[in-house]
Order: sequence, then C-alpha cells, then structure tokens
Amino acid sequence: AFDLPGTTVGVGGWGANVFAWGLAPDGRPRMARWTGAGFDAVTSPGFVSRLDGVGELGFAVGRGGLVARWEAGRWIRMDPPTGAVLTDVAVRSEREAFAVGLDGAFVLGSVHGWTVAAHHDAPLLAVGATAETVWVGADHPSSLMVWDGAALEVVHRGFDVRGVEARGAGTLMTTTSDLLELRGREIHAGLQADAFAAAIAHVPVEAT
Repeated sequence: AFDLPGTTVGVGGWGANVFAWGLAPDGRPRMARWTGAGFDAVTSPGFVSRLDGVGELGFAVGRGGLVARWEAGRWIRMDPPTGAVLTDVAVRSEREAFAVGLDGAFVLGSVHGWTVAAHHDAPLLAVGATAETVWVGADHPSSLMVWDGAALEVVHRGFDVRGVEARGAGTLMTTTSDLLELRGREIHAGLQADAFAAAIAHVPVEAT
C-alpha cells in the first residue's frame, strides 16, 4: 500500500503510464506517476476527471474543459474546446481521440487540437473507442449511443451508463447497477454489480 498526501479521486492510465490523481491537502490538484516501485509526484495539469492514451501519448480531461497531453514526461495543457467539465476521454492514436462533457459536448481531438463535433441534450458521462466503434454513455433515456461520424445514434435505452471500456473485439459497459458485455451492438452478457462484487470477494488482494 502507498500513502499519497491529500485525497485520491482516480487511478488510471495506459500501457506503462499509470497515474493517481486527486487533491493535495491545500485543495489544489495533485498527481503522481507509478514508477514500478512507488509513486513519484508530477505536476498536475488541473482538476482531472479521466485520462487515456496509446504508446507514449496520452490525454487528460477535466474541469473547465481541461485537455492536456502527456509528452516527454510532462503534461502540456491544450486549448479547451468547452468551458464545461469533460468527464471522459478515449484515445485511438495521436490523430484520433474523443471526449465528452457535462454540457452534452462530444469532442474530437488530436495532438493538434480539440473541437466540439456535436451537442447532446443531456450530460455525456462516458466514452470508449474500438477500431470500429465509438461508444458514448449517458443517463436514461439516451443511455448508450454510437458516433456515426456525423451524429450520436442511440442503440440501447434503459440504463444510466457510468463507464465504457472498449478493448479489441469486446466492450464492457458499467451502469449504476450492472456490468454488461457488448458484442457488436448487442448486449451479450450481464451481471448485476452486487453479484459481481460477491463473485470476486474471495479473490485475495496482494499487498505491495
């Protein structure tokens, strides 16, 4: 276990780049990067919601339309595409990334900049991207949508979506009560959150 000063609100990353972020004791944004043996402090780009990346490139999004890219061992802030909180980000390559916001903004981005491509009439809470599909999550009734290159198309209703993890051929969607697997655009399997917690309760947590 590792003690980080202040409050940790998120842990995530991509490849060998793993970060923990939150608030320092004085209320300012704080971030640390995993070294393989512990966490080293890095300068936070701001109040971060989520981050994602590929290879050595990553993007962080957050409060006030925050977008920053991870380059040469540091975060570099980019021009914000909106003034609202960006809630999630998904990265395909340095030329193609996606973010969503509480103001309903669906944002396209790259190392060159970010721009709002569409506006939804409700907050957007999650985004995930495979090579074929860009998934966008929100509360019911919009629930789960896909970006078709020009607009957001609703494909499943009845859920309050909180996360979309898209990797390879499979996609996992978390809602306020369920963990669901999607194959193509269909729900292939599902497990209620309480049942999932019970199923993994016996798995030991390794101390570091």
